[in-house]
Amino acid sequence: MRAKGITNLVRLDNHAAVLPITYLLRDDDRSVRILAAQALGKFADRRAVEPLIAALFEEKFWDVRDEIVEALRLIGDPAAVNELILLLENDKDDLSLKQFTAWALKKFGWEQLSGEQQASVCILRDEWDGIVPLGGAAVKPLVNAVRNGTQHVRRVAAESLGKIGDQAAVSALVQLLDDEDSGVRKASAEIVEQVAKERDDAKLQTKALIALERWGAISSIGPGAFDVVFEASQSRDLAIRQQAIRALGLISGSRSISALMKYVRSSDVLIRRAAAEGLEEAKNPTATSILVSTLGDEDAEVRHSAARALKRIEWKPANRAEHIALAVAGKEWMEAAKLGKEAVAPLMQAFMDASQRPKVMAALVELGEPAVDPLIELLRTENDSAGGSSLRLTTVETLGKIGQRKAIPSLEKMMSDPELAIRRAAVDALRHLGWIPTTSLAQADVAIAIEDWTKLLEIGAAALPRLMILLQDDARAGQSCRVIEKLLASDEARNVSPEHLHALAGMVTAPTRAGGVQGRHAGGGKTLNATVAKRRLSQLARSELKRRNVPV
Repeated sequence: MRAKGITNLVRLDNHAAVLPITYLLRDDDRSVRILAAQALGKFADRRAVEPLIAALFEEKFWDVRDEIVEALRLIGDPAAVNELILLLENDKDDLSLKQFTAWALKKFGWEQLSGEQQASVCILRDEWDGIVPLGGAAVKPLVNAVRNGTQHVRRVAAESLGKIGDQAAVSALVQLLDDEDSGVRKASAEIVEQVAKERDDAKLQTKALIALERWGAISSIGPGAFDVVFEASQSRDLAIRQQAIRALGLISGSRSISALMKYVRSSDVLIRRAAAEGLEEAKNPTATSILVSTLGDEDAEVRHSAARALKRIEWKPANRAEHIALAVAGKEWMEAAKLGKEAVAPLMQAFMDASQRPKVMAALVELGEPAVDPLIELLRTENDSAGGSSLRLTTVETLGKIGQRKAIPSLEKMMSDPELAIRRAAVDALRHLGWIPTTSLAQADVAIAIEDWTKLLEIGAAALPRLMILLQDDARAGQSCRVIEKLLASDEARNVSPEHLHALAGMVTAPTRAGGVQGRHAGGGKTLNATVAKRRLSQLARSELKRRNVPV
């Protein structure tokens, strides 16, 4: 019914119907909206411009939009173009509407657009060939496209800026090198690099290479890159600062070396590392003095880079101390050991580094007797915070391999270490030193250290004092109970002293709180009830005392 009414009104050319028809642009029926737009176009009445623009902004279907634009073209009112321009430039992110608006403006009103607006239309329509002839007027829309477009749009927009090539376009690309979006930086930097090469502009090319994170390529530019790289070395971004400081070494030149010599004295260890690596790359003898002093830096990586740098400039140590410092900083541990006892202190310092410890251990063994006292002192003072069981284990092994008998008392103490691996290493080291346990108690100490429970049974009653002490060790109390029980239940009970029997008999003289004791047994790990186990030992000891007619 509504469609037929619209057709009749158009046939009658009744302009009084224009405003009522504009209301039909919002009709729920899509076909009615199309007929309304067509009718308004045929009327060509300027009163329809504003409703048509409003409908275009709200319309979601392209075929309806097409008819609205055609109606606006037929009306031919400049105000329609202005309204479309407002749609083109509004801040809403309706890309589909903007693309349609661009199509509409291309269809009519193109001549009324400024160069900047024409560039925006071309970008939205993906018509890049029409942008470059617009020159500087296209710069702003292109920059916006590089920042906000898809990956394809960013690339082509950046290329277009490069083709325009005037100062405004290049300046815009350079500003985009610092954009937060890596895609924007990359697209801009690739074009800036091309432009810089064509212009033989070292600074511009350096900026592009930094944005592209191609730090190694800066070496081909040489000293001309210094200003840009030095500025980057003062960036708030630590990663960029480090990369730029290293790159100063690729540039070389007096200004770069001076900057690196300053940075290698920084209080920030990461900056010192980067500077030392830069000096290594520079291979410049001017830095010899600062590199030699850097061999004493507190950070191993800084020292290592300084040592490599000195070797690259073929520096020769003037004395033994410098020779040792170079060898240690360069992690040439065996070379340091060959230089004698003066190398002990730096080697011991390196020994604390778990990553270098196996190699330093070999150097200390090579050094021999001068390393023994420091290693013994380390065993005396070492605790978990200084390196833990790994350090104790390697220290024990090192003393064993050096083979100096003055280490025996310290190694004997290590047979009581909480760690089984260390106790076993101590026994192996003592055996390597020719130490032989001559008494039963010493033999028991060895058996307990390596948890040789069968050997303790062979030693017999003579091992009982050590086994009774072991009852206080939660980790091994269970196994100790089992060995003592076997001793008391065998003929070996006759050899147990009355004092030890009384001590065992009195272990459970009053009710105690039951608790679990975890012990490792020959038959496998089992949990013993502490009270039950001790009561059994007490009963066996009492039986033996009664057999001897000794009062309990």
